[in-house]
Amino acid sequence: MPRIGQLCYIFKDRNLRVKWDISSGVKKTNFCITSSALVNLKAWKEVGGFDESLFIDAVDNDFCAALMRKGYFNYQINFVGFIQEIGHATKHHFIYKDVYTLNHSAFCRYYIARNNMLIARRYGAETNSVLRELMYRCREIIIIILFKKNKMAKLNNYFRGIIDGMTKNTVRRNYLKNLR
Repeated sequence: MPRIGQLCYIFKDRNLRVKWDISSGVKKTNFCITSSALVNLKAWKEVGGFDESLFIDAVDNDFCAALMRKGYFNYQINFVGFIQEIGHATKHHFIYKDVYTLNHSAFCRYYIARNNMLIARRYGAETNSVLRELMYRCREIIIIILFKKNKMAKLNNYFRGIIDGMTKNTVRRNYLKNLR
């Protein structure tokens, strides 16, 4: 496995009923959750560590894209290595179909929208394009309108996050620069 940036596992969300077709072995992946990942410290230092300004959401995605930009690869062991709960997913019935939605607070919605828009602008080719990210954010807005409680607070924070993500500086700070 050349240029290992990190080695991660598949995770299972305890609230989603996803059946994984898990073959044996290891594969390259664009994104993975860095919880329980084995990180190449040389690569971690080279990209400047984790972007602490992202605070709550998408720190993993930013780190994975930063590794790829520097020529490293993210590898995934095809093994469910841990359980994680993302947004306490719930199932809804909608027009003869089951829809799973993630339940994040209004506070978190801001950072989800802002950080994912920043990452799309920052990396482009290594992640979703800005247009694709905007389309995904529109899908999330529809989900909030259809299924969520506290709609106005969540929508307000979500729109503010999108705007801030589209207008804020996208430069990735090197948090390790002053460490010895």
